[in-house]
This record gives sequence, structure tokens and C-alpha cells, in this order.
Amino acid sequence: MREVSPIGITWLHERFDSGTVVLVQLCRCTLVQADGTDGNCVTFVLHDEDHTLGNSLRYMIMKNSEVEFCGYSITHPSESKINFRIQTRGGLLAIEPFRRGLTELVDVCQHVLSKFEEKVSRTFFSNGSSPPTSSGCPLQPQLPLFLAH
Repeated sequence: MREVSPIGITWLHERFDSGTVVLVQLCRCTLVQADGTDGNCVTFVLHDEDHTLGNSLRYMIMKNSEVEFCGYSITHPSESKINFRIQTRGGLLAIEPFRRGLTELVDVCQHVLSKFEEKVSRTFFSNGSSPPTSSGCPLQPQLPLFLAH
């Protein structure tokens, strides 16, 4: 097994820069690849994350028919680190469904947030009061540390 250096993570940052998803803290995601593999079987180590991101991202990635296996494990209950493994069919690199899964997950979260805010606004306006601002809303969602929009 070899761990990709921060230079490799910089490459990931450039590949993910689609206007929606970028790696903000480069040290929060590490790519680990077995020696002799061609990039279709990769483990991503996501730091400071838990089952919330792990299970959601696994679901989004498994919707891709090119993905043969996708799973994750929490290394230890006292550590907030996920080992996230993807294996693809054919010549598809594992980074592609990872990127697509993150992008689709952010899109779903944005949709849920917009529907929630729309409903809150309608409820407050129908009662004659003004809705709280996003900074005053205790339910403002937090994106994972390495995602920004």
C-alpha cells in the first residue's frame, strides 16, 4: 500500500474544482492505493468525519452501475476517521465515482436545504412574522470540513 503525498491531494483538488465541490483542507482526505493496482481500487481516508457522511456518500456512489464495490469503516470509535473504499469495473478510475458521489450529495443537500428554507419562509410569512436569518437559525446544516460550495 502506498499513501499519496499531499502533492497527489493537490491533484485531487484540481480534479474536483467543478464550481460546486472543491477540497478546502487538503490534508483532510488522503488517497491510499495498493501497489500494482491501476487506480480502479482505491481507499480514501476521510479525516474528521463519521457515519453521517460515510453512509450517505456510500449510497450515492453505489447508484453508479460502474462501481463494483463501495464500503467504508470507522477505524476506531475514539477516532473520527473513515476508510472509504471504492472498486470500479473496466477502466474507470475510482476517483471519478468518488467525485461524482460528492457532487451529487452536495446537490441533494442543497435541494433539501432550499425546500426547508422555503417551507420555513412560507410558515413565517403566513403568520405575519418575519423568518429568522440563516445566521440565527440553529438548524443551519454544516457541510463536511473538506467540502465547500
